[in-house]
Amino acid sequence: MADYRVRVTLSQASQQKVHDLGLSLYVLKAVCTNSLGDPLIWTSTSSFLDTLEVSWQPVYSAYVSTGGLPSAAADVEIHEETIVPVQLGQRWQAPDRDKLFVGGTPGAVEICSDTPYSCGLAQSESGGQARPVCGLTLTAQGMVTVTPTQRILLMFSPDRLALGRVVREASGPALLVDAADAPDGLRELAFDPDAGWSTGTGPWPTWAQRVSGGQSVGTLLVAPC
Repeated sequence: MADYRVRVTLSQASQQKVHDLGLSLYVLKAVCTNSLGDPLIWTSTSSFLDTLEVSWQPVYSAYVSTGGLPSAAADVEIHEETIVPVQLGQRWQAPDRDKLFVGGTPGAVEICSDTPYSCGLAQSESGGQARPVCGLTLTAQGMVTVTPTQRILLMFSPDRLALGRVVREASGPALLVDAADAPDGLRELAFDPDAGWSTGTGPWPTWAQRVSGGQSVGTLLVAPC
């Protein structure tokens, strides 16, 4: 099974600047879907060394939550209440963990329910607990189809954002990174608070997209299929 990794290098001077500015690094994941919804803070850190690495495998869970539909307010936090491991191509009749069916949309996960929920995919970062990556609106008797990607958004921000927090715009310098076709699954970056993000020498690569503070990230990370 493929591992995907994004490695961020910070010089000692950059580490000191990040500390002095009170920045944390937040990571969000991208999906495509037929539903309305928002990206969520997936993982974060405020402890910085010479290198930081975000890693994941294409292993997925689906979740539902009654914690408030994410389209209602920008400061909502979405946390799973019922979560079940799923494979691509399966359909889940939520919230019953035993009602998983084959024959769904290839490459995607379908979530349906008689009750309205927030729902979405969850993934583990670096082998830890699976956490929601998106909050999607599931209406009563409705069905959400969600397709994972190997794109992540890395964002340095002075804001204190909890895991599961809805994010609609960048609150600091961010970079959207596509690891899908990375050699050995690895993308390497560097960050400096004064110079911003860099990807090494040569032309700016097509797999990285700069995102400025204040720029919308909702449609970058939760896009129509």
